[in-house]
Amino acid sequence: MEERLVDLARELIRAETYNPPGNEARAAEVLSEFFESVGIEHLVLGREPGRSNLVAWVGDGGPSVLLAGHLDTVPPGGGWTVDPLGAELRDGRIYGRGATDMKGGVAAAAVALAVLAEADVQGRVILAATADEEMGSEYGMAWLARERPDLIRADFALICEPSGSETLGKFVVIGEKGSVVVRIRARGKLAHSSVPELGENAIEKMAILLSRIRETRVRRVKPPISKVDLIRQFASKYGWGSVLRSLLSRGEGSKKASAALRAMTSVTISPGIVRGGVKVNVVPDLCEAHVDFRILPGHTPQDVVGALKDLVRRIGLEGVEIEVQEFVEPSVLTGLDWPVDLLDSLVRKFYGEKPLRIVMPGASDARFLRNWLGVPAVQFGPGVAEAAHAADEYVEVEDLIRSTQVYVEFAKEFLARCSRS
Repeated sequence: MEERLVDLARELIRAETYNPPGNEARAAEVLSEFFESVGIEHLVLGREPGRSNLVAWVGDGGPSVLLAGHLDTVPPGGGWTVDPLGAELRDGRIYGRGATDMKGGVAAAAVALAVLAEADVQGRVILAATADEEMGSEYGMAWLARERPDLIRADFALICEPSGSETLGKFVVIGEKGSVVVRIRARGKLAHSSVPELGENAIEKMAILLSRIRETRVRRVKPPISKVDLIRQFASKYGWGSVLRSLLSRGEGSKKASAALRAMTSVTISPGIVRGGVKVNVVPDLCEAHVDFRILPGHTPQDVVGALKDLVRRIGLEGVEIEVQEFVEPSVLTGLDWPVDLLDSLVRKFYGEKPLRIVMPGASDARFLRNWLGVPAVQFGPGVAEAAHAADEYVEVEDLIRSTQVYVEFAKEFLARCSRS
């Protein structure tokens, strides 16, 4: 099926599914045609026309495994040297928007399902190819979880997102941080700028707050994977010498290593938007900022708001309003450890390396499965993080093949072990 795997990945890339605006119908058609050609039952459904999700399955009742991925991509942006929709195959790589994030993973899962259809699986394997992941999943996984949970509920799920790095190799994602986007409004008093003391400058007030925003003391929670454990994993894979050189050097490697450790084990804070003032000769009475707090499993939006209000009190500012604008819930694998050990062993078998086990700073559709449906889920798939959302996005053909092999063997072994127990 290797040739069909490459062909399917390229066809999916050629189907324009930029989100926004979001139109996954053509990609769903490509998958539907593939499943019809191999005789696999499937269903195309969606919240609105054009926002298509596809669910396919093989096997009967008993234990079940879900393979999941999204069909939408971010827009291409600038800086490309190849056609973002060209799916050019060159030097063992397929180039195009979505090659890594994540039409390559969807193709690997679809071909794995076709292989499993010819095997004697002791249970059921499901594929969910969904819409709208890049914009919150309200037309995709979130909608399915609310409206048709019967189609995607399983005993275990593999989210086929890219889980590799050009420098760190393959990894398995057991959890992900959440996001709390907070709108802060600083209010002042209008006045003519020639006599600024008669007013109260809201921009100055916001500048004071943002200059100290990293002093926000969000309640401490235990991270799913600690810095010490991450460092030990790195050392086990690359040696203590390599780890120490990376952490202790003053170069770019040290900066990247420290940033990665912080991002995976603690709250991060990033002001992203600031607006204020109506005219340069008017003392502004309003300044607004939007700040992105990335939180760990166990944190809530109230933790962030409370910590911000405490910071405002400590600084001594008045006239500051704080409101949660967006919340993406964190999630983490609970209840099952042995499937992750099985996945580790298969990655070692087919990739020749032990994968790192990490928590992602960003979010995926795994949160709906873990938090809403109680489905244990991890991320593993073809592609490298550096290529996702980048110009000249690519996926290695060999990576596609190996991930497909991992999916096939994982489903067989997981279902067989569940059937025996």
